[in-house]
Amino acid sequence: MTSYSIRSAAHRQPQQPRWQSRIFVTAASLLLSLLAGCRAPQHVQLTVSVASSLTGTIEPLESAYRQQHPEVEFRNNFGSSGVLARQIEQGAPVDLFLSAAAQPVNELIAKGMVAAGQSGILLSNHLVLIAPTNSSLSSVAQLNAVEVRRVAIGDPQSVPVGQYAMQSLQFAKLAEAIRGKLVFAKDARQVLAYVETGNADAGFVYATDAASSIAERALRVERLLRALRIAHLAARMPARISGGERQRAAIARCLAMEPEALLFDEPFAALDPHLRRSTEEQLRETLRSYRGAVLFVTHDMEEAFRFCSGLMVLDCGRTIASGPRQELFQNPGSIVAARLTGCKNIAAASRIDASHLRVEAWECTLVAPRAIGAEIAALGYRSHHFRFQQQAVGENVFPCWLMETSEAPHEMTLYLRLHKSQRPGDAYHLQADLPREAWLQLRDRPQPWSIQIVPERILLLAE
Repeated sequence: MTSYSIRSAAHRQPQQPRWQSRIFVTAASLLLSLLAGCRAPQHVQLTVSVASSLTGTIEPLESAYRQQHPEVEFRNNFGSSGVLARQIEQGAPVDLFLSAAAQPVNELIAKGMVAAGQSGILLSNHLVLIAPTNSSLSSVAQLNAVEVRRVAIGDPQSVPVGQYAMQSLQFAKLAEAIRGKLVFAKDARQVLAYVETGNADAGFVYATDAASSIAERALRVERLLRALRIAHLAARMPARISGGERQRAAIARCLAMEPEALLFDEPFAALDPHLRRSTEEQLRETLRSYRGAVLFVTHDMEEAFRFCSGLMVLDCGRTIASGPRQELFQNPGSIVAARLTGCKNIAAASRIDASHLRVEAWECTLVAPRAIGAEIAALGYRSHHFRFQQQAVGENVFPCWLMETSEAPHEMTLYLRLHKSQRPGDAYHLQADLPREAWLQLRDRPQPWSIQIVPERILLLAE
């Protein structure tokens, strides 16, 4: 990760004004003062829209307030001031708005959405120029140098710190000269990220953002190292740690950057089973507070089901199924999607009528869970959904014989043949997975066993 140093936009050019950002508070100032005088405290939830540059400021203020008023709960919505103002215009239920500039507040007042008497200046800030510590940049004037390829600023259309940056560049007569170098960010924190990661050679942010980011980054790295159980490795060189430790270090490195999106490609592949599960749990816990998008690539369907709320199934580069995880597992829709989501029992099927289908490979006719369409090509049945009965009762119940088993620490896989016992050259019909406790109860029962293919669990599949 590239570190950076702070170079004030004013220090090198005394004639240039030190642009000040004033933080305006609106809408709920009166409500907060009234809460302080409540005699019978009741739980109150306040929705607060906060300029991203105030992330490090608002949280300690709220924490101090809650110590005296534990009945108050804050729900923060961070973003650029302009975007937050538009959300309020569109009816977002906001109790308190902390803007990094006067313009968004004045526009809300002009539209009658905030009373003029309910706003005021709460905090002020300064604009600074940041650059990597190894940079030769020493003044704003040097932004026009050839070695400076990209300069990050907030989007002037919606981000106050971007507007102040453009004013500073215009004052220095550089706005047009470096326009092709400008990289627009959604907020000040993204400007910091661009410079930290080397995606920009310099950037304009608030002084408090630059100062707090250094301390926050150190704390964030320390917290991630502890969470992923690699704090004791912090001083070691990569060549002196194992493959699994490198995997966890890579995850921590990605999270420490706080990017807009994260791509995990088989992130637990190099870990042993115990460490794999514990690292997965730690990562899930860490990502609960992450506000960006996460794309998780895996061939382990159980891992995908545990980790992801939405799934997309790809085959040869094509999306063949997508949706909420529960819905996708219950109705994959096609043979390929069923196979890729871990269905172990798939066989060609033909429609007999609206409620019955024939499966020649299993030598049986089955009652379907719903009306069967003409597109039916196969059925699928997940190996954990079979029911073994003491007596043959219900639909789709058949006698079966055990052909062989495959043992795992906590479950047993059974390979079964329907209708008659095994003869030389016979192949199994079904694969069933049972918890070890259920297998211990089943194994001593005389065969044939009665097995049910539950109609509601049948997957109707198209090609």
